[in-house]
Formats: sequence, C-alpha cells, structure tokens
Amino acid sequence: MTDTTYLLLSILCAALGGELFVRGAVGVARWARISPGIIGATVAAFATSPARPPTSS
Repeated sequence: MTDTTYLLLSILCAALGGELFVRGAVGVARWARISPGIIGATVAAFATSPARPPTSS
C-alpha cells in the first residue's frame, strides 16, 4: 500500500470515529434529557481543546 492510501484510510477512520463519538454523545444527552445545544457546546469544547501532556514540576 502506498502512503497516499494510508493517508486516505486514516482520514476516513478519523471521520468515522468522530461521527460515532458525536452520535454517542447525542444518544447519552437524549437519554439524560439534556438539551442538544448543551451537549453540542460541550462536545465542541472538548474537540477544540488542545491535548496537554503531563509534565513534571
């Protein structure tokens, strides 16, 4: 397989994983009777927050 194939496959997997994550979050919100707007804002906040690796201080 070429690098381009791996790139396209990884993009497809990331998109599918993101879709499943959002659908799961919406399902939990509906089950808990939380407003879709609240869960949408929470998912957006987590998705846009940068990962912070643990550091020793």
